[in-house]
Amino acid sequence: MKDWTQKDFDVISYIVGENDADPAYVIPILRGIQKIYRYLPEPAMVEVARLLEVSLAKVFGVALQCAEFELNPPGTAPQERVLRAGMREAVV
Repeated sequence: MKDWTQKDFDVISYIVGENDADPAYVIPILRGIQKIYRYLPEPAMVEVARLLEVSLAKVFGVALQCAEFELNPPGTAPQERVLRAGMREAVV
């Protein structure tokens, strides 16, 4: 996984701002991120959750429910991740 720079975080902030930093627009926000990176990097989803003031589980949940979203870089095998939200765990 590539190291994230301030420029990457600025890109995420710009995309969120273009969607009025409204949690109702999480799908268009994730689409914008995937258009640039060709998948949804974990640091991007963490930043989206922070900027929208919603849980990371909500952002990951949307990404997992929509088949159009890729959570792994193109050309890599899917990886198992453990997502902790409160006291619950989900393997994604």
